[in-house]
Amino acid sequence: MMATEDMATFARLKDVIDPMDLYLHQSFMREEVPALFGLEFNTGSWQSGHVCVKDHNDQYLFATLNKRGRNAEHRYHDYFEDAKTFHWQSQNSGVPTSGKGKRVVEYQKNGSKLHLFVRKDRLIAKKGAPFYYCGTVNYVSHEGEKPMSVITGLDYELSEYLKTEFIG
Repeated sequence: MMATEDMATFARLKDVIDPMDLYLHQSFMREEVPALFGLEFNTGSWQSGHVCVKDHNDQYLFATLNKRGRNAEHRYHDYFEDAKTFHWQSQNSGVPTSGKGKRVVEYQKNGSKLHLFVRKDRLIAKKGAPFYYCGTVNYVSHEGEKPMSVITGLDYELSEYLKTEFIG
C-alpha cells in the first residue's frame, strides 16, 4: 500500500537493535554459543577461557567464578568488581605483547568485539553449568603477565538476578 498525505503516523522506528541484545543475560551451554554468532562448535577451539576463531574478528571470554576443585595453577582470578566492571585473568602463558593477550589489549585496532560469558559454578547436578551472556565488554586496563589481569567495562549493567548471583 502506498502512503498518502492523509494517512496518520502511529509509530516511528526509534532504533535498530543488535540481535545479540536479545540474548543478553540469557543462559547458554558452551556448545550453543557459536551458533549465536553464525559459527560452528569445535571442542578444541571452544573449551578455553579465551576463544579466538580463525577468520573471525570477534573474541569470546568464558569465566567460571567459583574455582573450587580446580588445581591452584588454574584458579584464575575472574570476578565482578561491580555490575559494570569485570576482572578477567588470562591463562598462565598470557602476556600483553603477543598472542591472545595482545588481541585482547588491541581488540579495537582489529575491528573486534569482546563477548563475555560467565557462570557461577562449573557444574550443576554433576553436569556442565550454562554460561550467562553478559554482552560486549571494553578493555579498560591490564597489569602483569603470565597470567595477565584485565579490567573490562560492560556495555550493559548486569540484570538484578545476575547481580545477586555473581556479586552477592
